[in-house]
Amino acid sequence: MFKHIHPATWLLGTLIILSTLDFACTYVIIEFGGGKELNPIMNYIMLQAGTTWALLWAKWSLFGVVIALYKSNIEFRKKWQSEVMIGASCVANLCYLSVVVYSYHMIWVNDISW
Repeated sequence: MFKHIHPATWLLGTLIILSTLDFACTYVIIEFGGGKELNPIMNYIMLQAGTTWALLWAKWSLFGVVIALYKSNIEFRKKWQSEVMIGASCVANLCYLSVVVYSYHMIWVNDISW
């Protein structure tokens, strides 16, 4: 069933899932644990919007553009499926995975419950 899906598509999907998990962990840390977003750009966006949900809106807006281009623009899709972009996607996935693991660890260590 999933045999003919390009690795770049899998990596993009994984990146979106990890981004959503990152938001969930960050939301719990900020709203229930009194922590803050460590990314200064995302922290600024949240402060300007006045809500933690701005973080999710910003991430999903970015991924929405990438997915729309990936689905509709053949040149963009070919570039995304190049070996260089697959490598960059692997690195981005590993970075996001480390962020999610660290955030979950902070929730666990600080015994934050929601």
